[in-house]
Amino acid sequence: MIASGLVVSRGDRVALNQVPSSWRSLDLGGMNDPDKTDSARSQWLPIQIAPDDCDLELGQLRKTGVRPLTFPCRRKAGVWFNVWADEAVLISPSHWRIWRSRIS
Repeated sequence: MIASGLVVSRGDRVALNQVPSSWRSLDLGGMNDPDKTDSARSQWLPIQIAPDDCDLELGQLRKTGVRPLTFPCRRKAGVWFNVWADEAVLISPSHWRIWRSRIS
């Protein structure tokens, strides 16, 4: 993937100072503001800037948009795991957002 002159391959980890400024200024879905609307929380972000050791909703880019997985995932030592089953997830996600419980 090429973004603003930065070449990133799947699985590459990118330091924040290497991330294009347009990505650094993204609203991270209201993580710090609980009063934000659900639409702000649903913004998909590139997988290259996904944080480690927190529950995330992963998605794969399809022709119709980003298709989300139905369970929370967490990256440990570079491998994505299903949080509920504690099993490795055998996909290559393209996007992420903070996992929000579906229970109201």
